[in-house]
Amino acid sequence: MLRSQQAGLVRKQTFVLCLALTLTGASLQAQSTAPTANSAAGATPAYDVSSIKPSKPDAGHSGSMFNGAGIYEGTNITLKGLLQTAFDKRETEIATLPAWAEKEHFDVQAKSLETDDATLKALHTSDRQHMLIKVLEDRFHLKWHMEQRELPVYEMVVAKGGIKMSPAAVTTRGGGIRGGFGGELTGINCSMEILSRVLSDRLSRAVIDKTGLTDKYDFKLKFSTEDAPSNPDSDAPSIFTAIQEQLGLKLQPAKGMQEVLVVDSVSMPSAD
Repeated sequence: MLRSQQAGLVRKQTFVLCLALTLTGASLQAQSTAPTANSAAGATPAYDVSSIKPSKPDAGHSGSMFNGAGIYEGTNITLKGLLQTAFDKRETEIATLPAWAEKEHFDVQAKSLETDDATLKALHTSDRQHMLIKVLEDRFHLKWHMEQRELPVYEMVVAKGGIKMSPAAVTTRGGGIRGGFGGELTGINCSMEILSRVLSDRLSRAVIDKTGLTDKYDFKLKFSTEDAPSNPDSDAPSIFTAIQEQLGLKLQPAKGMQEVLVVDSVSMPSAD
């Protein structure tokens, strides 16, 4: 059961990372810019050493994080989870994986030893992702390319009756969304671009902002969730109903072109 929850855990970890970055006022571009060629080569520093070992069968938790200036740690993680972290992709945006890439779990640690601390601390998240991609290319013999494919998406539009969010009370600070695994999100000086990104991670499907709204807003969104034990006394609506009733927005199913990571070849790494 713990193994089968891996993909969902990675998605939620990505979701929390998105929240943390937006709240500090970091740019959306800095969150991740996945490369479009089959190499992470360039001026970015590299992880000089890496360790990849099979996870213990009874491993009880999973994690994927850039821990410190020059360290990446993946705990009880699949190759698919590693790809989600390295390329900033949702599950539906990764294609042609072998079966073992979603079943076999690894403990991964990569370190940069040669680069000075000041340079490492100045790296954007996208730089660290490039460094992780190089590890995957070296250790898993990963070959890949990006291509555009038509996938199911949600279009976020203004619902009938208009928006129900309040204009941001303070606009001179960084904006974003506070929230986690439970069914409550709080928007502070939040743009629709940030909201659509957070909802995309929450729903594991791209949410395209079609609202036409350029202002920033404060709001609270409460909804039922499978991420936390349900309260039998709670009458919280689904996230789709909550968005319409509480924010005055609507998510409508559609089709859209999305960039997909296509795995051309990959192999099991030798344990060390």
